[in-house]
Amino acid sequence: MPTFEPGSSHIAVAPMTNPTAKAFDYDAVLYMGVNQVVMDSQSFHLAAGESKDISFPVTMPVTQGTYPIYLDVSSAGVLLAHYQATEDVAIVSAKGLITLYATGLRTFYWPGGVVLEGTPYEQYLPAGYYADWLASWYYADEGNYRANPDDYHGLKLQDDPCTPPYPIDLNNLMFTVGDTNTGGWRTHGPFGPFVVKDGGVYTIDIPTGVLTEGGI
Repeated sequence: MPTFEPGSSHIAVAPMTNPTAKAFDYDAVLYMGVNQVVMDSQSFHLAAGESKDISFPVTMPVTQGTYPIYLDVSSAGVLLAHYQATEDVAIVSAKGLITLYATGLRTFYWPGGVVLEGTPYEQYLPAGYYADWLASWYYADEGNYRANPDDYHGLKLQDDPCTPPYPIDLNNLMFTVGDTNTGGWRTHGPFGPFVVKDGGVYTIDIPTGVLTEGGI
């Protein structure tokens, strides 16, 4: 089900076809919700047998929930069809969080086979290559960087993700990355500012500072 932020603006596109041998003028009305609230209307012309995509600018509702989508098509005041979209849409509040992976970090081999007893996580560390890294996210209202405590317990596999400790401005995202091995901590960055999608998954390449969508 497609999801959108409350009050966000989008363009809905509906393919229209005139199946007759005569040209017609049409009117189309887009509705949302069980109460079928009008969101936009468009008038258009189709020649005989013509197909055309009709665009409807839509401002999403501010109330969270699931909304069915309807479309009425008429000509000369006569209702020709009442359609319901095959998918509803969901209005959800932005979380202001992303998941971040990192590449290009120094790594080291950990023999593994131990449980970090006495920690809140009691995690088992298998043998493998680790980067032992975390991201510190910049909060402009505080003027400093914060890391998520859940990101730096024990050792981390080199492809473990990091997330902000609490919601952050995703239109002006900045962060640093720290990594270590036997040589001690090293800080990379700051990186950004970036504009990212709420709830998205991204990978930062440490040597180049390039942020790409998707995980490792």
